[in-house]
Amino acid sequence: MVDVDSRPSDGSDAESVNDGPSAGARTMRSWRVWLAGEDRGSGTVSGVMLVAVTAILLTVIAAGGRVLICIAHARSVADQAAIAGAVSQWEGKGDPCVRAGLTARANDGNLVSCQVRGEDVVVKVSYATSVPVAPQVVRAARAGPVECGV
Repeated sequence: MVDVDSRPSDGSDAESVNDGPSAGARTMRSWRVWLAGEDRGSGTVSGVMLVAVTAILLTVIAAGGRVLICIAHARSVADQAAIAGAVSQWEGKGDPCVRAGLTARANDGNLVSCQVRGEDVVVKVSYATSVPVAPQVVRAARAGPVECGV
């Protein structure tokens, strides 16, 4: 058992001499000071991180919105190209695929494929998005006469 009495062992009533805190106590105190109050600049780091995360999220949202807009535009371009090709075939004025390609290019699209199936024209059109992860979107459309029977 360890004697925790602080009186000297010679029986005198003199108080023991205290040389100050031990090295372990000084280390603990410096850690407490560091953890408790010496955090100048941490708000700046947190603020920079918050701004960076917000910028990344806004960039992702903007890129997603751009892709959605381009999908809608590509669908419209494909519909217009298919209708132009079907009208060209119905009127007998030239190759329907050439007409569909001209219509697609006039609307900032590129004709990927064109097929004539009976009286229908089926096209695939690509449209550039300017988004690095999805550089283009492709949409298909079909147009032709509709039977009006009873």
